Amino acid sequence: MQFLRSVVAAILVLAIGMTPGWGATGPAFGTVVAAEGANVSGGNLSAGTTVFGGDRLFTNGTGSVQVRAGAARLLLSGDSAVVLAKDEISPAASLTRGTAIFSTATSKAFVMHVGNMVIRPGTDQPTVAQVTVVGPKQLMVRSTRGSLSP
Repeated sequence: MQFLRSVVAAILVLAIGMTPGWGATGPAFGTVVAAEGANVSGGNLSAGTTVFGGDRLFTNGTGSVQVRAGAARLLLSGDSAVVLAKDEISPAASLTRGTAIFSTATSKAFVMHVGNMVIRPGTDQPTVAQVTVVGPKQLMVRSTRGSLSP
C-alpha cells in the first residue's frame, strides 16, 4: 500500500510539473466595471472580471466594455478592439480598430497607442479623450476635457 501511495504521489508531482502555465498573460491591468457584447481573447467579459496586460478586448457591433485601471477608465465602444499593456509607469492600451474613450485624473494615469502614435494627457488635470481608428492611416482624436500630449 505504501508503494502505491509513493507511485501515485510521484505521478502527480510529474503531472503538475509538466502542466503549462495557465493563467494571466501579464501583470493585472484593471477590473471590468461594465460589459455587454464584449470578450477577452474569445471568452465573454462581465463586470468584476480582472483583465491583464497582454489581454485582447473585443466588442461586437453593439457591445461596449468599461475597465477601471488605477486612476484611469477605458471605455471601448461597439466593433472595437484593444490590447492591454503596462508602460513603464502607466496602464496602456493599443487600439487596433474602432473607438476608445479614456478618462484620467493625472498625466501618468494612462497611455493610448495607435500604431506608432502615443496619446496621453498633457497635464495633471482631469482629462477625457476619444480616439477613433478611421482607416489604415487615418485617426481621429478628440479631447472633451483637458489637453493631450501626442
